[in-house]
Amino acid sequence: MQFVLLKPLTAILTVILIHLNLYHEGNFNLNQGYIYISFINNLSVSVSLYCLVLFYIGLEDHLMPFRPLSKFLSIKFVIFFSFWQSCFLMVLTKFDIFHHLTAKFLQDLLICLEMVFAAIAHSFAFSYRDFIDYSKLDNPILKNFGKVLNVKDLIDDAENTFMKHQEINDLQLEEIACLKGKDVVVKLSKKE
Repeated sequence: MQFVLLKPLTAILTVILIHLNLYHEGNFNLNQGYIYISFINNLSVSVSLYCLVLFYIGLEDHLMPFRPLSKFLSIKFVIFFSFWQSCFLMVLTKFDIFHHLTAKFLQDLLICLEMVFAAIAHSFAFSYRDFIDYSKLDNPILKNFGKVLNVKDLIDDAENTFMKHQEINDLQLEEIACLKGKDVVVKLSKKE
């Protein structure tokens, strides 16, 4: 939860520092905000990762049917690898190995290439096969397509929503009419 709160706050603080000319990405001077924002984000991400690992260890047996480890690793590798990769490239720019624009280009290029492998990993971790209802596999495609286009459920919902209220009102009026016929209403009003 702390990450959910801190990340937007550090993003807003980054925008403010950029406006005040106190934030330059890759500038590790102590009078610039980049080093402090990077430290706060890194600490926050590390604490959240530690908490997620504790959560996984505590509920490993209960979560096993959902294969959470592969899902967790496929997402976290993308986030952490791209973060540390950008930090590493910024350090290389600090030592004048790369120009700042070259490092940004290289970061973008590497992320594009890495996303191909991340997509493959995600297709295995978040497989559609987990949601297949094997009991309904023998239904033909045209029959299923017909079910999708069928508006009967929409009509039934409309009738249940709108017509049911009218039926309840009609039943209440009938009950009142029956009660009036038996003078029950008069007796009830006398008791009150």
